[in-house]
Amino acid sequence: ARTVKEPTGFLNKSTNFRRRKMKTTKTAALKTSVFREYPLKNACFSVHRARNCKKLFVVFCVSFIAAFLASCGVEIPETIELVSIAVTQHPAKKAYNKSGSNKDTAWSITGMAVAGSFSDGNTRPITITASSITPTFADATASTTSWTVTVGKATATVDGITVNP
Repeated sequence: ARTVKEPTGFLNKSTNFRRRKMKTTKTAALKTSVFREYPLKNACFSVHRARNCKKLFVVFCVSFIAAFLASCGVEIPETIELVSIAVTQHPAKKAYNKSGSNKDTAWSITGMAVAGSFSDGNTRPITITASSITPTFADATASTTSWTVTVGKATATVDGITVNP
């Protein structure tokens, strides 16, 4: 039994037909071409459906890889979340003046180090800014003796802060 191959060639976008150049005739002034049209055997090859096929292929590949990893016993981790934080090194400056010649204008977090514990069991350093600290410097009073450092939903406390009015 003989098999007939589908002709290769140009794609007619408007009619979902594949066109094959069959014959070229030359005249003195112009060149003309005659085309024969063949219907596409697979709708996936049409231009307007090519994007859907690519999406299906990507979904298939991701599903296949996930199934393969699961069969090998590899666990695919869930999203890693911050569970808690701890101040590992206190700031260099703990005494602040709100008036006088040595007046401070903001909290100094220089030298302060914070570590975060994550849901995957790892502990990593966390970068914080002065906006992570409450109370703000403007709201601080002489009774302020500690800071609360907040990162996401996790909090830690820094004690030993003094504010001179």
